[in-house]
Amino acid sequence: MSLIDILSKGLITWNESDVMFYIGAFITLVIGYLLGSFDIRHFDKFSDGSKLARFLSIVVDAIEGILAVGIGMVLMPGDGFSYVAVLGAMIGHVYPLYFGFKGSSCIFVFGFAALILNPIAALFSLVISIAVLLFSKYMSGAYIAMSAVFPIINFYIPFSMFTMQTTTVMEMINYLLRLMVPILMTIMVLIAHINNIKNMINGTEEKYNPKY
Repeated sequence: MSLIDILSKGLITWNESDVMFYIGAFITLVIGYLLGSFDIRHFDKFSDGSKLARFLSIVVDAIEGILAVGIGMVLMPGDGFSYVAVLGAMIGHVYPLYFGFKGSSCIFVFGFAALILNPIAALFSLVISIAVLLFSKYMSGAYIAMSAVFPIINFYIPFSMFTMQTTTVMEMINYLLRLMVPILMTIMVLIAHINNIKNMINGTEEKYNPKY
C-alpha cells in the first residue's frame, strides 16, 4: 500500500454505518490524547521558566501538533480525522494522563497543527492575534483570539490536503469534521485559559513584557 493509498483510505478502513468508524474515531482521539499528555514542563529540568526551557517546550508542543495531524491522516480516511487527533492532543495537554491531569496551555499544539490543517486560516488568525496583543498587551488574549478566529476562517475558506478516493458519505463526514471539530478545539483553548479570562475581566492579568 502506497503512502497516497494510506492517506486517502486510512489504515482503519470502514464502510457506511460500520462500527469500525466509531472504533477508528475513538482510537484516533485516544492516540492523540496520549501524545498530547507528554509535556516537558512537568520535568524539573524544564520547569525553571528560563528562555531555553520555554523555547524547548514550544518545540515539543509543535512536534506534538504536527504528529497529531499525521496520526489522524494515517489512521482514518481523509484529513478530517487529523482534527480529531489534534483535539485529542489538546485535551491531553490540558488534562495529561501522565501528570495527574494537571496540564498547561494547549495553544502551541493548536497553532502549529493549524498551520498544516489550514495554512490560510492559521496565518489570518495569527495576524488577528498579533493585533489583539498590540492593542491589549495581553498574551492570553492574543491566544484566545487566534483560536476563536481559526474556525471562522476555516469555515469560509475550507482547505483539504488531498482529494479523497472514497465514497460520497466518507467525503461528507470528512468535510463536516474539518468544519465542526475546530469549534471544539477553540473550546479547549478557552478552558485552558479560563483563569486568564477571569483575570482580564478583573484587570489583574499580567501584561506582555517583551523583555521578559
